[in-house]
Amino acid sequence: MSRFLLIFFMVVAVIFSALALLPGRITAPVVADPRPAVSPENVASSPNERVRFAISPQPVRAMKLLLFRVTLHDYGEPQSVIVDLSMPNMIMGINQVTMKKSTSGVYEGKGIIPICPTGLKLWQARVIIDNQVTGQFFFDVHY
Repeated sequence: MSRFLLIFFMVVAVIFSALALLPGRITAPVVADPRPAVSPENVASSPNERVRFAISPQPVRAMKLLLFRVTLHDYGEPQSVIVDLSMPNMIMGINQVTMKKSTSGVYEGKGIIPICPTGLKLWQARVIIDNQVTGQFFFDVHY
């Protein structure tokens, strides 16, 4: 039995050593900005200030109906505005909210954020206008 364990651990050590020596095969994960952009002020802007994003009510809670608001400056009349909700470095399925025009330059939509089984709280919202990502915003979700 001890001979079997010795051989087993040697094989495992050889496999891990081989994986560690393969350059370019294993990449480090991309780390998202840990500072949520949407809380507690409730509104975040893109770097060029053309897209503003808000979620209400605050604090953002999982499994509750949320109102998402996108305000556009100098964009004209886009054909489509979508908010794509996901977690950085985590596959949570497709969760998109199709926004509808409420007033000039303001688009709103309702959606729900699911509970992540890992308990991680950092989420991101990508604002997609006419099939192009125009803003990316990070926020915390409370479970």
